[in-house]
Amino acid sequence: MKILFRVAVIYQIAIWIITVYGYSAGILNSIWTNKDSVSFMASIAVIVFSVIVLISNLYLLIGNNTSKYFKNLVFNKWLNFLQIINISLLGLSFYLTVGIQILVYYIYDNSQRISLVYGFFKLRLNCTYVESNIIFVGVNILPLFLFFIFNKVIEQKKLKMISDLIS
Repeated sequence: MKILFRVAVIYQIAIWIITVYGYSAGILNSIWTNKDSVSFMASIAVIVFSVIVLISNLYLLIGNNTSKYFKNLVFNKWLNFLQIINISLLGLSFYLTVGIQILVYYIYDNSQRISLVYGFFKLRLNCTYVESNIIFVGVNILPLFLFFIFNKVIEQKKLKMISDLIS
């Protein structure tokens, strides 16, 4: 489990570095082309959040078993949880995708189908309403896998903390 956990943390470090790089390039582009300030501020917010997640993952990679370490585990667990479900019910949509996307989804409009979508690097957040009769439910496989890895490590840390208290 240690090796799998390390691979998961290194993967997350890589995708958040790519995010910081991509949005930094976007900021430079918006400065040079004098684009609107809303996209500039949104890019700054994404970069700040990305740096927080990046520091959290670096701490997991090199940190020790302190309460901050445990908080970072829980933070990363729930961040991956938010990326698992992609849903659109009659126009109300929610999805968050960061990194490699492997999405198995069921869609119902006039017919029903199950499909697979994949992408190398995605960074998308959507929470909108657009009038529609389409029902779309997808499960993003990689964040699901990461969620279970972080959850297992958290359970092991809790058991260790309990055994340390008893002994």
